[in-house]
Amino acid sequence: MRRAELGCYAQQRYGTAWLDMPNTIKAVTENPGLDTRFFTMVTDDVTPTSIVEEGHLSRVVREAIKQGVPPILAIQMVTIKCSPTA
Repeated sequence: MRRAELGCYAQQRYGTAWLDMPNTIKAVTENPGLDTRFFTMVTDDVTPTSIVEEGHLSRVVREAIKQGVPPILAIQMVTIKCSPTA
């Protein structure tokens, strides 16, 4: 949360090996009214098998929704809320 408050992008990873998003997404789900402009979700590393069997960013969106993120916000967090250098 502090990174986002300072204007830095807080990337929450949900790849194949790094699965920290279910823990870090609590900053969003447990703080109603939080300005989420600097919260993004990324995959970092995803194996081809994971992509074929579960999808790529669609898999991240599904997991975020399961964790309590509103669907539109979950989609925004993997698309329009990406860092300006992306």
